[in-house]
Amino acid sequence: MAAAPRNTPPLERLQADFLAFIRGADDATMAGKVRDTAKADAATLLAVYRDAYALRLLEALETNFGVLKRVLGDDEFDRLGRAYIAANPSRHFSIRWFGHRLADFLATETPWRDTPALAELARLEWALATAFDAADADPLDVPAIAAIAPADWPGLRFAFHPSLQVLEFAWTVPEQWNALNEDAGADMGPPERRDAPVAFAVWRHDTAEGRQNFFRSLAPEEAAMLARARAGEDFGALCEGLCAFVAPELAGGHVAALLRAWVEQGWVTAAARA
Repeated sequence: MAAAPRNTPPLERLQADFLAFIRGADDATMAGKVRDTAKADAATLLAVYRDAYALRLLEALETNFGVLKRVLGDDEFDRLGRAYIAANPSRHFSIRWFGHRLADFLATETPWRDTPALAELARLEWALATAFDAADADPLDVPAIAAIAPADWPGLRFAFHPSLQVLEFAWTVPEQWNALNEDAGADMGPPERRDAPVAFAVWRHDTAEGRQNFFRSLAPEEAAMLARARAGEDFGALCEGLCAFVAPELAGGHVAALLRAWVEQGWVTAAARA
């Protein structure tokens, strides 16, 4: 962030210059604007604020990317965090959302881009964090779906829980995340590259016991059907689309089975004819 123009009102200019300083601007930005005290000189006092800013943002990154930190180690995670902070200063009023560009940063910046599984790991952890904080919505239950009249099924369209996301992983990152999340000392080596990317659903399921995040892999036919359902296609169109994967006479039953699984997992919040 650049220092404020000289025609800015004094207080606003001072605030803008101070913000630029703690975000990494040259020390001259605040030269002469802070007085020495009996306990410390101006440079030391300013350094406290600059260090506190970085440490608070590093703490936010650690909260959202705990497994990534374990994989990188403390020192490398600190180096990554400070590089990310310099390139992407916090711009949201809530620190909760700091880190939303970390996966892209890892995918494009040296040296981390040379290990693409790191970007996938960051993407998974961010998806889990945002799923947990997604808006509430009441899912349908199996009796509600079963009560729909057979004549209405072909035209049914479905709405999905706001927390539901679908990501593709070219590396065995979700498996590594599971192992490290269950055992911080697990040593399973680096993720392996898959023969082809695999889609995973990430979601939050709210129960009387509380809210909990989940993720699981999707078979190609389920991933395709879910994408079409989330795009607004009706049940009849989903059955037609599934014929690319199963025999036509089996498509309806297969879609119904997958839909039941989605309902049981809390993904579906509404089912109605257009």
